[in-house]
Amino acid sequence: HLERESLFGYARDLHLDIAAFRTCLDDPATRARIGVDVEAGARVGVASTPTLFINGRAIEGALDRPYFDYALIIEQDRDAHHDARTS
Repeated sequence: HLERESLFGYARDLHLDIAAFRTCLDDPATRARIGVDVEAGARVGVASTPTLFINGRAIEGALDRPYFDYALIIEQDRDAHHDARTS
């Protein structure tokens, strides 16, 4: 939910200075920075958020996974890299 009013709701929940938040949100430099980040994500294959990268591998919906899933992915990648080096 990234609609403008939702963002202000999050800012209020976090007790941010709403005037400063509005100034930042409306600053063209903020939009430019977000554009740079969106383009960078598109270049590496981000199709949705959240997306977490582990050793260059995109894990979509990453925050919905339990910690064990991340540990397993890292372990599998480590084992694959080890096997590739010893073959």
